[in-house]
Amino acid sequence: MLRKGMGNSSDKPSKKTSLSKSHWKEEINNHLAKISNFKSVYKIYLALHEIYNSPPDGVSKEYWQDKVISALTAQPILNLPKVKQILYSGLISKKADRVIKRKGGYAGARKGSGNNAIANEHYFPRKYVCKQILESSQTLSYDEFVEIWWARLGVYHITTKKENSTLQAHIEKMLKKNKDFDPLNWEKIYSDCKIELIRDTRHSVLEEE
Repeated sequence: MLRKGMGNSSDKPSKKTSLSKSHWKEEINNHLAKISNFKSVYKIYLALHEIYNSPPDGVSKEYWQDKVISALTAQPILNLPKVKQILYSGLISKKADRVIKRKGGYAGARKGSGNNAIANEHYFPRKYVCKQILESSQTLSYDEFVEIWWARLGVYHITTKKENSTLQAHIEKMLKKNKDFDPLNWEKIYSDCKIELIRDTRHSVLEEE
């Protein structure tokens, strides 16, 4: 749930941080190692898409597909470029915002546990985004795959570690209760868990023209 009011912070974003997301994506496109990373993971995705619906003899389709999803979400997806200026939504829970203020910055706030530390909360759970793109009858183009990373697979809000765990547990609980539950409807899930988001004024990226 997003609160329209802005958080209060004296931290000023740097000029470099305030460049547009398009600028940061262009920088990635000019970085050979990062492009090689994307191309390699895209090739893995294509191979896994091809075998997704073809379990070995004696293996259930559900079990096999879960293994294929895990193969994509493990190291391949986890190792894609992590560019905060693109992936961070700029939304932070009120509890996480207080932790950062109390500990004097992001780095210090990451140390600890429960509601006394922060985490990157991937509000489109990677497992279910990967399931979605693997189940599609049509494969993504390379450009579409890269954009899926920037727009869904890699994006995150900042919450406390306890809130992060609460969200994950709620998704798993609801999926067991209701097969039609949508694990990608993050706004509903945040609302159900009573987690309120505000703008993180420490972070600034220019709006696209």
